[in-house]
Amino acid sequence: MTKEEFELIYRRHYPPKYRLARRLLYAPQESKDVVSEVFAHLLRGGVMPDSDKMEGHLMTAVPMTLTKNHPHPNIYSVSH
Repeated sequence: MTKEEFELIYRRHYPPKYRLARRLLYAPQESKDVVSEVFAHLLRGGVMPDSDKMEGHLMTAVPMTLTKNHPHPNIYSVSH
């Protein structure tokens, strides 16, 4: 992936993924950290989905990264 391709993906997808992390975590700095980790993984050569699957990939990667790397009592949970 070129620098320009990554920048385009980042600019397009960072804001909604940050909002997702904020809804789940409630902590601004930790939310930024989670989303930054997701994009850093992409940049380091992690799984690169096709452009038409990028949205779904990132929508899954944010909560997965959040729960795996940031166990936190403020993570939103649904009671059944």
